Amino acid sequence: MVGRLAGRVSRALVRRRTGADVVLARHGNQRFQALFEHAPVGVALCTLDGAFVDVNQAVRDLLVGTGVDPDRDGLPALAHRSAASHGWLADIDAVRQGSLDVARADLPVPTPTGARWLSLTAVGIALGDDPFFLVHLDDVTVRRVEEERLAHLALRDGLTGLANRRLLQSTLDEALARAAATGLRVGLLYLDLDGFKRVNDTLGHDVGDALLVAVAERLSATLRIGDVAGRLGGDEFVVIAESVPTEAALGELVRRVAAAMQRPLAVAGHEVSVGVSIGAVLSRRGDTGEAVVRRADAAMFADKRARRRHGRPLHVQEPDTMQLKIIDEQALVADG
Repeated sequence: MVGRLAGRVSRALVRRRTGADVVLARHGNQRFQALFEHAPVGVALCTLDGAFVDVNQAVRDLLVGTGVDPDRDGLPALAHRSAASHGWLADIDAVRQGSLDVARADLPVPTPTGARWLSLTAVGIALGDDPFFLVHLDDVTVRRVEEERLAHLALRDGLTGLANRRLLQSTLDEALARAAATGLRVGLLYLDLDGFKRVNDTLGHDVGDALLVAVAERLSATLRIGDVAGRLGGDEFVVIAESVPTEAALGELVRRVAAAMQRPLAVAGHEVSVGVSIGAVLSRRGDTGEAVVRRADAAMFADKRARRRHGRPLHVQEPDTMQLKIIDEQALVADG
C-alpha cells in the first residue's frame, strides 16, 4: 500500500508512522490535525487517486459492515459499493481537474443490516506542496429514510396506501405521453362503490375505513403487473392500465375487477358486500389526463344509472364490449 502511494504523495508519506500525522506535523498544521482526529463527523485525507492516507475514528465507525477497509481501500472502493455513485465519481474527477470546487453526494451503501446512507463532501487541499482530497463523511440514513417516508406520504393515500390524486395525475400524464410515442392506448377505470354509505351508517366509520382498505387490497391483487390503482377520495378509485390494445381487452379487465369486487369482504369481524359502478374508457390521440378522467367519470355515472334503471342488483357488474361502447358514447355526450 505504501509503495503504491509513494508515486502519488511526498516522501514524508512513504515513511509515515500514522498516515496524516506525519504529513500534518511536517507542515505545522497541529490545529488541523486536532480537528481531523476529533471531528464529530468522518474525515478522510486521500490522495488524488482516492486512496486513503488517513481517516479518523468516525470514518472507521461509518465503514463498519460496508466491506470497505479504511487501512487498504479508498474512495473508489467505497463508491463502487453504491449503484448511485457514477455522478459523484465524475464530480471527484472534476475537482481533481480544477473545474469544480466541491463534490457532494448522498450514497446508499449496502450493509448486512440494510442500506446505510453516507453523505460525502470532497474538496481539494494542499498541505505544503502536496495536493490531497479532504473528504467529510456523515451517516444520513435517518434523514434519508424520513425523506423517503414523507415523499411516500406526499404521493400515497394515507388510508389505503394507493396512489393519491397527485401521483395518479403524473402517472396518467406519463402514460399518455408514452402512448403518443408508441401508438398504444391507455385504459382508465373509474370505480365508485355502491352501498358504502350504508356500511358507514350501520357499522360505523371505522368499519367503513377498514372496508376501503380491503377494497384497495383486493383491487391491487386483481390488476395486471404494471397497472396502477389509486384512490381519489371517499369511495372513488381509479385504475390506470397502459398498453391496452382493444376495447375487448379493456372489457376483460373491467369484468375481472367487477367479479373481484362482487365477492364479500371480511372486514373487522363482518362479512360485507358492496357493489361497484365502473366507467371504463380508452385514451384517444391528443387526450389530456384531465379529459380521460372526465370521460371515465361520466361513463361511471352512466353505468350506475343504467344498472339502476334495469333493476339489477347493485353489486353485479358484467359489462361487455358493446356496453363499454355505449358507456363511452354517453360519456361523450356528458363531456359536451
